[in-house]
Parts: sequence; C-alpha cells; structure tokens
Amino acid sequence: MDPLLGSALNEQELWREMVRWAGGRVVEERGLLLVDGPSPYLRVAIRTDPRLDAAAVVARATGFFAADPAGFLVLARRPDDADIERAALAAGFRAGWTERSMALASPPTPGVAPAEIEVRLVEDASRARRRGLGDALTRMAARTGFEMGAGAARLGASEMGAGLYRRIGFEDLGAAIVELESPSA
Repeated sequence: MDPLLGSALNEQELWREMVRWAGGRVVEERGLLLVDGPSPYLRVAIRTDPRLDAAAVVARATGFFAADPAGFLVLARRPDDADIERAALAAGFRAGWTERSMALASPPTPGVAPAEIEVRLVEDASRARRRGLGDALTRMAARTGFEMGAGAARLGASEMGAGLYRRIGFEDLGAAIVELESPSA
C-alpha cells in the first residue's frame, strides 16, 4: 500500500476509535468523516474524498457541530488538503497542532534502556527526560507490532519528536497534518 495512503487511513481509523472509546459517535457521509466526542479535541472533520470541495468541508463541519459552542477541529493533510487549510483560515479558523506523517517499513533494532530503569507510570517529569525511555519504548512497540504481523508502523510526529523517530528509522512521508481550530474553540 502507498505509505501516504496508509498513513491517512491509519489517521482516520485512530479518530474513529478514540471517539468510540470516549462514547461519542462517528458519522461518514458523502466524502466527509465526522467524529463527535465529548471535547473539542474529539470533535473532528476529515475529508475522505479528495473531490469534495474544501469550502463544503468547512461549511458541513460547521453545520454539523453548530449545536456545541465549545468548538471542533478540521484536519488538513498537507500538501493534499492545502485547499481545506485555506478555506478554514478564511472562515476564521486558526491553525493549531501540526504533526508530520512518518512510517517505518521494517522492525527497528531493539532499544536499550539503562539497567536501573523500570517501566511504570511517571511520577516526576524530570526523571523521564533525556534518559532514552522514549526511544526504547517506541522500539519495543514497533517491534511488537511487526512480530504480530504489521506490515508497517505509522505515526504522526511533532517537530519535537520527529528527530527521535528518525533515529529509530521512521521516514518522513512528505505530509503534515494541521489541526484547524474552529472560531468558537
């Protein structure tokens, strides 16, 4: 499967599942995926048919989420959804979180965590920084996925995390996802 398409489909399924877990609803109609969860960050519109006009995406999402003044997000995948980003910004949305699409085509080498490290919930953020934990846990999760039959590992990386994932072997797919926050958010 094309890595960019796989990444987009993975992103869509992630939103569906997160909203189902949160007790929300998923509506898919005429090229638009709308997930309606309990917070503005779980109320999201994603174009699934590239033929759907960008202004129509923004208008339909605005109408769908109109009853909730807390707001919602429209996702735009750069470069393919640049038209959605322009339409949303023109409608008063503001750009929020941006992440880059990355993929790993084969299992990474095992990670090495310091011997004194025990995997458990973090109690103090300062104890978890710059110790190799993110690297080791990401490698462990990716290797487990491949051992269970995955053909690839895909993720959305913040600018801060992208370097870590590149060191593990993830490659940039040349796309970024921008969360555009509705004017009421």
